[in-house]
Amino acid sequence: MLVVLMASILMVGCSRQPQSEQFALSARPVLSVQPVQLTQDLQEGDYSYSVISGKAKIAKYTGKGGTVTIPDTLGGFPVTGIGDRAFYNCTGLTSIIIPQGVTYIGVDAFDRCINLNNIRIPQGIPYISYGVFAHCAGLTHIIIPRGVTCIEDWAFYDCSGLTAINIPKGVTIIGNDAFSSCTHLTTINIPEGVKSITDGTFSGCTSLISVRIPRGVTTIGNNAFSRCTRLSTIIIPKEVTNIGYGGFANCSGLRSIRFNSAKTTITYDDPGAIPTATKIIGYAPSTANTYAKKYNRKFKTIKEV
Repeated sequence: MLVVLMASILMVGCSRQPQSEQFALSARPVLSVQPVQLTQDLQEGDYSYSVISGKAKIAKYTGKGGTVTIPDTLGGFPVTGIGDRAFYNCTGLTSIIIPQGVTYIGVDAFDRCINLNNIRIPQGIPYISYGVFAHCAGLTHIIIPRGVTCIEDWAFYDCSGLTAINIPKGVTIIGNDAFSSCTHLTTINIPEGVKSITDGTFSGCTSLISVRIPRGVTTIGNNAFSRCTRLSTIIIPKEVTNIGYGGFANCSGLRSIRFNSAKTTITYDDPGAIPTATKIIGYAPSTANTYAKKYNRKFKTIKEV
C-alpha cells in the first residue's frame, strides 16, 4: 500500500525519554517540511521493512538469530534505518553487522537480546537511542563511534556483562539511567563537553572502581552514583553547582569525596546523599563543611594556596 504523507526533515538532537520512534522524531526541531512517500508491509528474507523517500528502514527481524549481517539494500533500496524494537527480545542473536549506510537505530531496537555479544555501531549514527541495548547481558564491550553527540535514557541499562566503555569526544548528553545496573562495568571515560551527570546514570554499577568527572560538568543528578559499592574516591570539579538527592547513596566503599568548590550545593535534607563513613574534603567555610557538620561527618580542610 502506497501512502503519501507529510514528513519533517529534522535536526539531529537527543530527545528525552521517547516512547516511540514517532515521539523521538517529533521531539527534534523542525527545519523544513516536504512530502515523502511511505510504503508499508514489505518483506524480503528475514526482514519486514518500509521505504521512505527511496530509503529502506527495517521494521522487524523475523529470523532465528546467530550471526546476522544486515543487507545493504532491501527491495533495491539502501538500508538507512533500523526501526523501534526491530530486534526486540531476539534471544538467538549473537552477533550483528550493520552496514555503514545506516544512520538511525530506533528505540529499544536490540532490547533484551540477551545473547548478543558482538555489535559495531557504524559511523554516521548521531545518537544512541532510548533503551537501544537495554538488558543485553551478553554484551561485554562496545565501541561508540565518533560523531555521536548524545546517549539517550536507558541506552545500556542492565548490560550486566559490559566491563568497560569509552565515550568519545563530542558526546554532550548522557541520559537518565543510561548505564544503570551495568554490574560488571569497572571503568568509564566521560569526555569533556558533558554538562550533566543525570539521574541514575551510573546507579547500581557495583563493580565501578573509578570515574573521572570532567571539568565542565555542572550538575550531578539524583542517585547518579547510588549503589556504586566499589567506588573508593571521587573528586567533584569546581564547576559542579549541585549534587542531587542520593547522589552517592549506598556507596559503601567510598572512602573520600573531595569538593573543589566551596559553593557546590549538596541536598541538605538528605543525609544519605553521601555515606556515613565517607570523609568529606573541602574548603572551610564551604557548603561541604556545612553538610559535614550538620550530619556529623568526618571533614578535612583543603588548605588554600
